[in-house]
Amino acid sequence: LVVDDSSGNLNTLLWLLDDGEPQTMTWLRPNSVEESILHVDKSEYIFGIPSKRAFAITKPPSGKALPEVERKEWPVLCRPSYTAETATRADNVIRRMLTANPDSARTARTLRSR
Repeated sequence: LVVDDSSGNLNTLLWLLDDGEPQTMTWLRPNSVEESILHVDKSEYIFGIPSKRAFAITKPPSGKALPEVERKEWPVLCRPSYTAETATRADNVIRRMLTANPDSARTARTLRSR
């Protein structure tokens, strides 16, 4: 979640947490509600207790794909938890991506109007 400082609008972004190749970040439409099928991986249960990898959605929500994250920035976004310092670094990466996207201002208006 990223708050636009000038308008106060909330931007929601989604990306896969994967320590492999950089993934595409998706900018979700404001106020969108989507139903998702939940996949339960029974191999991720230990003595009847699910691990944090036991549940997943089968299809991510739709939105606008932003340019790929630079390889050097990916570890900043793939953290299981954040400190104040790492959260600030992740916020800076996301804001750079939003502003580097040539359609970001127009996209923001388009996504808000849907």
